[in-house]
Amino acid sequence: MANFIIARLWVSCKYKERTCMISYEPFWNTLKLKNISQYQLIHKYNISAGQLSRMRSNSNISTHTINALCEILDCQVQDILTYKKQA
Repeated sequence: MANFIIARLWVSCKYKERTCMISYEPFWNTLKLKNISQYQLIHKYNISAGQLSRMRSNSNISTHTINALCEILDCQVQDILTYKKQA
C-alpha cells in the first residue's frame, strides 16, 4: 500500500521506492490559453480561492473541483494536471 506524503510544493507518494508527483502546471497554461482569470474563476464560476491556493502549491484538490474546472475551461483532465514520476 502506498504511503502518502504531502509536501509543500508537491503532492507525492512513495510506492515501491519510487516517488511520484501531481503537478497543476498545465492548469495555469490552460487558463492563459482560454483567457480566463483567477478572478473570474472565483467570482463568476464560484471556484474557491482556497482551491486555487492549493493548486498553486500542488496540494490535494478534489475530483469535484477537477470536474468543475474541466467543464468551465472546456478541457480534458490532462489540461488541468499531470503526473510526474520521480526517480
